[in-house]
Amino acid sequence: MRAWFHVPAGLGLPLRAQRDLRQAFRVARDARAGRPLDQVCFGIFDLETTGLGASQHRILEIGLVVFKAGQVQRRFSTLIDVEVRVPPWIAVLTGIDASVTRRAPGEAEAIARFEALLRR
Repeated sequence: MRAWFHVPAGLGLPLRAQRDLRQAFRVARDARAGRPLDQVCFGIFDLETTGLGASQHRILEIGLVVFKAGQVQRRFSTLIDVEVRVPPWIAVLTGIDASVTRRAPGEAEAIARFEALLRR
């Protein structure tokens, strides 16, 4: 997402982008109001990170499952080589440490792959 909004690594999304995303979500939600889930295309998105602070922590893993008509349409999952030490408590919580991410793509490449999937 940072790459999509051209936000340098280590900084959060601009407030304007956050506001625009919230508004886009409301419009999409309202357009689907009252429709059963099996008639809606939606995705479930998950991140694993090196901590809870957007300004000082990194994304370790991105996951997405897209459903349409009650069926899985697409799956996406990638680890990310954060090139920093993964805190021990995060490694215990997620099972992800430097030995697992060593051969994973970097953050920019992983986000680009995720963005490409969203554009399909």
